Amino acid sequence: MLLGVPSFAQAASPYALNFSVSPSDGYVFQARLLPGETATVSWGASPIFKRCIASGGWNGAKATSGTEQVVIKKKSKILYLTCMSENGLKRSTEYVLLRSDSTAVSVDMSLEKDEQSSVTLKWSSKNATTCTTGIYCIFTSLATSEQTQKLVECYKSNVWKEAPWQGEMPSSGSMQIPFPMGWTGQLGYGLTCKNDRSSAAQQINVDWTRKVKPDRSIMTPPPVANPVPPPHDPPTQMPSPVPDGIMPPPPLTPAPTTPTSPPHSPQRGRGSPQRGPAVQGG
Repeated sequence: MLLGVPSFAQAASPYALNFSVSPSDGYVFQARLLPGETATVSWGASPIFKRCIASGGWNGAKATSGTEQVVIKKKSKILYLTCMSENGLKRSTEYVLLRSDSTAVSVDMSLEKDEQSSVTLKWSSKNATTCTTGIYCIFTSLATSEQTQKLVECYKSNVWKEAPWQGEMPSSGSMQIPFPMGWTGQLGYGLTCKNDRSSAAQQINVDWTRKVKPDRSIMTPPPVANPVPPPHDPPTQMPSPVPDGIMPPPPLTPAPTTPTSPPHSPQRGRGSPQRGPAVQGG
């Protein structure tokens, strides 16, 4: 997953000119497109610049910030943009390269559903073998020092760990993105698709500060503290407590049993009664 500040964050240089193209070919200033496809170029200049002029594959006067769609045909194009100060002494020139390639990868992303506590992203691609996702923290209205602080806060929130928008994605599909519980701000959801020759990337920005954070205590039922056993289960007998200072009686030990001798005939001995002499009959 990727985490970072987008290209159109406020730059530190007072003479900055940002010029980019979407979908890009891995670089914000370059795109590889199928013949007949449309690219969107975007630019923004520092306040010191008062006017801009286009040249190369496009022409004419341009505002100091804006977007424009350019159709690529069979030939590649290089678009130049020069912005200058009021007196023309300060100026800056940037360019974007639009390549025409029949094997180029193309990516299209859209916001299919924009609901109260979630959004649904839809995407499709052409000539792509793999597509991977990225989540970006966006701070377009902050100074550079504040951006760094907010970026650290966003990084610590681990916002991408709970999001389903992570890892590899199929070449086309849709996905519902729930409210990010770890971070409330503007996030960009990017998709980069590529093959062995080219790549293309698109990004959808979502401002979660305008949405309602769901209450998870309502969504998840509370655990049962003492579940009641079913009626058919016999109650468990608990031992009665023993008062403090009183030792419980020792367990009863069965008394030993004396083995019984088998019955036998009495034998004559000193204590045996003697028979008298036999009486002879006369």
